[in-house]
Amino acid sequence: CSLAAVASRSLEKSQSWCEEVLPPLLGSESDRVTRYGSYDELLEDASVDAVYVPLPTSLHLEWVLKCIEKGKHVLLEKPCALQLSDLETMASAAQTAGLVLM
Repeated sequence: CSLAAVASRSLEKSQSWCEEVLPPLLGSESDRVTRYGSYDELLEDASVDAVYVPLPTSLHLEWVLKCIEKGKHVLLEKPCALQLSDLETMASAAQTAGLVLM
């Protein structure tokens, strides 16, 4: 398991986060982490198997379904959903696709 990519709403934010956080954790390996200026770009990366979604809860349903559509396992920040029906939709989509939603 390794960190393959980081995305944010802008490339500048993604690069800034990586420069601040990754060197103490990964050392020289931090240069191998791809930086993206949008979440959609990250989902197109075939080297990414799983996605951590730290977005606000109100965006979880949309982004979890996008991740699953692109064949990515999902680690979801809690609370997982605003309502039970959203969680059921996400869980069903993951199960149907044979992907893990945590």
